[in-house]
Amino acid sequence: MNNQYFYLNNFSSHKQLNSLPPEGAFVLKTCQRSLVLSAMPESDLESCVKLSGNEAYTYLLEMTCGLQSKLLGESEIVGQLKEAYHSYLLSQSRSSIIVGILEKLLKDSKEIRTKYLLGLSQKTYSSITRRIMCKQLDVQNVIILGSGQLAEDLINQFKKKTNVHLIARNDARAQSLVEQHDIQALPWSEVLNISTMPYIVNTIGTDDVILGPSFFDEWKNINNQRLFIDLGSPSCIETNLGDQCGVLRLDDIFKAGAIHEEYKLKQIKNAKEAIDQLVVRRMDHLTKKNKRDEIYRQN
Repeated sequence: MNNQYFYLNNFSSHKQLNSLPPEGAFVLKTCQRSLVLSAMPESDLESCVKLSGNEAYTYLLEMTCGLQSKLLGESEIVGQLKEAYHSYLLSQSRSSIIVGILEKLLKDSKEIRTKYLLGLSQKTYSSITRRIMCKQLDVQNVIILGSGQLAEDLINQFKKKTNVHLIARNDARAQSLVEQHDIQALPWSEVLNISTMPYIVNTIGTDDVILGPSFFDEWKNINNQRLFIDLGSPSCIETNLGDQCGVLRLDDIFKAGAIHEEYKLKQIKNAKEAIDQLVVRRMDHLTKKNKRDEIYRQN
């Protein structure tokens, strides 16, 4: 069934939105993608994958269940979606159609996760980062760059095991995290001076270079035991140093969390099949509802 009641524009992480999204659109930005969900088609948004109806809802549901991520089954996307959804509800230009789609999306993704994806022991970005950072190292202090959802997830992973220091461009958000989690913060103006800190995790994604070669040369020379994990996408660091010198990137995290077990792959296959069936039911319901609304308007 080819329903065209809502439209999804899907941008990969390295592409920017060159024009404003249409009025009433829902926008979600993550480290892997930027999504624009709208009740109207939008031709001005270029350089993206355009989906609608069944295809759009299938993609959204798989994404929310962590099945469109490089780290299969990860759950951090749910928190990002909920945060963006609550912000969207406060928008005066919100669309009732899109609100309804998002409500159903959260409900359906919870059903799929509960039935098929719980108990897979799939690690999230933040938990894998903490495990790698603390596995063989005597980590007393960790610097986290950024103040978004991923930064908060990392705070929750590290704060019971080590001292956490936050450094972010958004002062208000950083202060909120400091008060909520009882951690320490450094002013953004000090970002280039953290080379004395051996253990750093970056969550900031931007095309601008924040930490360049001179920073990493100094960081390497100062700290004999060290680890810098870059989770930003696009990456805001510039260095030739790799894992042998203590610099890990997103691909290293993906490899650490890769799923190989046959049982887990089978459960993911079952989840995708259940999603296909659920989408058909959901779209049939939406079609009937729109037909009823159209008849009501005509009468």
